[in-house]
Amino acid sequence: MSAVLLLLSGAAAEAQNLPQNTGRKIFPSPSDKEDEKSVALPTVDGVPLTSPAFPLVQAGRQKMADKRYAEAIEAFRTALRLEPLNPNIWGLYDNAVIEDYNAKESNSMVNGIARGALRPNFAITRTDSYIDINTLCIVGHLKNLSGTKKHKIVLTARLFDKNNREVAKAEGTLRNYDKGLLANESCLFEILVKEYPKNVTDFKVEVSSWE
Repeated sequence: MSAVLLLLSGAAAEAQNLPQNTGRKIFPSPSDKEDEKSVALPTVDGVPLTSPAFPLVQAGRQKMADKRYAEAIEAFRTALRLEPLNPNIWGLYDNAVIEDYNAKESNSMVNGIARGALRPNFAITRTDSYIDINTLCIVGHLKNLSGTKKHKIVLTARLFDKNNREVAKAEGTLRNYDKGLLANESCLFEILVKEYPKNVTDFKVEVSSWE
């Protein structure tokens, strides 16, 4: 009897010393993963409701509905200062610029004289700037409104100080300079101002020549 007890106690001791099963894994429950997911913020026109640009976008849309395009442009421009990388606001801004141009283009009768705005050849719809080492880089979009293909388009950037005095200027071209710009086509442009004056506070871009 004592021998049997000794055998049983020895087996129990060996069982307690068995290594753990390293192949066993504990997986998190699906509910844990759901809790880790961030809740998407509600948006309207691609702008979060909590964004400071949201009320400006809504105001701009109302101005568009009222056909007050100049005020809509200003509202969208202010919204872009708050969210400069939002493509939806850029789209609203571009539409406002086009509608404003179309409204001004239509003829009107004033004192029996037909008046109409001259159709521009180009429209610069977007501009931005950044500094790369000691070079001021001015970039933007140019659209051909002339109705015909234009070649060898050159743009000029004029730089001004805080007193609105011109302190420098530089020229640039389109990315597809050799191909030209088709009617109603848009393209990126880039103007590099090397060793620019440090007192520059503003700039103006215009198309200076084309064929």
